[in-house]
Amino acid sequence: ELMTFDGVKLIEDPRQEYLFDDVQVVHGHFSGQGKHRDYTMMNTIFGHQHVGGVVYRRLAGRTLWEMNCGLSGDPESKALAYTPQKIYRETLGFGFLDEYGPRFISV
Repeated sequence: ELMTFDGVKLIEDPRQEYLFDDVQVVHGHFSGQGKHRDYTMMNTIFGHQHVGGVVYRRLAGRTLWEMNCGLSGDPESKALAYTPQKIYRETLGFGFLDEYGPRFISV
């Protein structure tokens, strides 16, 4: 109940995608920009890598994009300390989609 909000669909399984119009929203599992888009041949929003940005590619006669939503959190937090390496490449910021297309804002 704590994670229930009017107009918000909660997806509890990280393997499940949410589809709307011609966009898929997934947690993600591939490494590398554009991999989810190229695999499904769909516009894609994901956050698996915690690196923000948008990449475009012309595929099958149309321009498709993939947006990595970055990280809205503390990269020094215990939850993100799953590797011994102290150097991180997360992009602090957030991605959003509006009538102008996908955008990422870094903070």
